[in-house]
Amino acid sequence: MQPILVTSYLLALPGILASLLGSRFWEHVRDILNPDTSHGADPWVYYTVYAFFVFLFNIFDIANMPKEIADYLNKIGARIPSIKPGKATIAYLTKIQASTRFWGGLLLSVLATTSTILDHYLRRINEGYAIGLTSVLIIVS
Repeated sequence: MQPILVTSYLLALPGILASLLGSRFWEHVRDILNPDTSHGADPWVYYTVYAFFVFLFNIFDIANMPKEIADYLNKIGARIPSIKPGKATIAYLTKIQASTRFWGGLLLSVLATTSTILDHYLRRINEGYAIGLTSVLIIVS
């Protein structure tokens, strides 16, 4: 949920800066990152940037806490089967977390980008009305 929101805000930033500053540079960046305009870049540029940032923000999450989790497991007397408490648990949790973030980020970027593409397509054929599939994805997650 967090990577989708941060990416959406980040990709809306050039439009906000273009309206506030009136700079041709920010207007050009806004047009490039707008899949609905014909004078910007092709729509695949926006969707590629969107998918990349969702993936990137999923991998670099703020809540990286394998040490805290390992300490909490040790505190309550819980253990991971066949993993020694302490540094081995921290290493194991770090490995699992990195793998989960990579594959989860890949899946999340595909789902979020697909829903954004479908949302823009439905908005174009339904004259401004859209289902808001990214919002549905956020609510479900």
